[in-house]
Amino acid sequence: MALLRFPIILLYAASLSSIYCTERKLAPQAVYQQNQPPQNSSSPPCACPEECQCLGQVVICTGITEIPRCFPGDIVVKLVIQNSPSLYFLNDHSFVEYGAHLESLILRNTGLTYIDHNAFKGFHNLKTLEISTSMLESINFSLKIPTLQTLNVTNSNRLSLKGYQFEKLTYLQILDISRCNIQDLSANVFDNVENLVYLNLESNKYLGSISQFALYHLWKLEKIYINDCGLSVLYPEYFSSPYESGHLKEAVASSNKWVCSEMCEFIKWMNENPNFYNVFEGGFCRYPSYLAETPLRYLEYDSVDQCKGLPPVILLVAVLSIVMLACCCGLALKNCFVGLCRENANQTNQNGEPQTTSRENHASDFTNDMLTVISDVEPPSYDTVLKNSRNFPVSLSQNTSGNDSCPPPPYEEASGSRTSA
Repeated sequence: MALLRFPIILLYAASLSSIYCTERKLAPQAVYQQNQPPQNSSSPPCACPEECQCLGQVVICTGITEIPRCFPGDIVVKLVIQNSPSLYFLNDHSFVEYGAHLESLILRNTGLTYIDHNAFKGFHNLKTLEISTSMLESINFSLKIPTLQTLNVTNSNRLSLKGYQFEKLTYLQILDISRCNIQDLSANVFDNVENLVYLNLESNKYLGSISQFALYHLWKLEKIYINDCGLSVLYPEYFSSPYESGHLKEAVASSNKWVCSEMCEFIKWMNENPNFYNVFEGGFCRYPSYLAETPLRYLEYDSVDQCKGLPPVILLVAVLSIVMLACCCGLALKNCFVGLCRENANQTNQNGEPQTTSRENHASDFTNDMLTVISDVEPPSYDTVLKNSRNFPVSLSQNTSGNDSCPPPPYEEASGSRTSA
């Protein structure tokens, strides 16, 4: 038995020594490995924030102050931020985690006043961007999103748009900038967005006017809304391109302050394209008074006096009247000037005698000279008078009553005098 126990004791001692040696030699390496994360393990997923609803690839957040950066799952396709008045700004890192897959970003009813220039730079698949009901006053952020198809910035605070504002959005189809208190639209603000099919500008009450050719190149437009914009004049170029291309389906321009007497060009174009009435709603004329409350769609070119032009006779009379009035004014000024001159000439001198001008003295001398010349001329002789009387219808030698018994009175020549018997 003693012999059997001895090998067992040796085996037990050997095992203890091997365990001891292993712990002494490999302890540092084991500690290092324990502090390293597993190579093939993934980080635990984020929990859905309390202010958000995580519905698969759609996330809806309410009442947040900053954009959440971690959601359950790897992909967020649609992100909706709503009713968050304490969300004031977006920086250039707000959407870093979403750029690869996000297709729709909705920022609705927020307190946004500032958006960093590069806030949307990382979007590669974004198709819809909505920044509605905010405090934005300008689109000062970059819109270099070539995949964007829908842009909605309605209900912004006095939004200001620059020229070529949307030129990088070559695939944009829907643009809603209604109720933004826009006061001015540059003539080239819509350049390079020829694929636009929907344009909404309604309820920009202080807009006042739209450049005549600002919409001319939007030939694919199907629906356009420019109602309640404080406009006074319509131009055919607003609608002619999409109408003639066959795309236009609805054009609303009601609730404006139309001065129909200044829209002769548009009225003529509208009369020449009767099918336009099927898609057009323009409201009513406000001025002039004789056209007030007349629907634009019922206007006829010949019914507007200003469109007819003045007849040639009336135009000639008007020109002559202006010329006569100018002549009368000139004559009145001349008489006034002459009267003032005469008044000054008739002022008395210090002795109380009227002063005479050199012009009056010259006129008096001329009159005296004429009288002297006339007195020096001798009268014609009696024979000369009889000779010349043959040229008269009735002879001076005959009586007009036909009685020849009464000869004409004798005529005696005297030196410088005439006597009658």
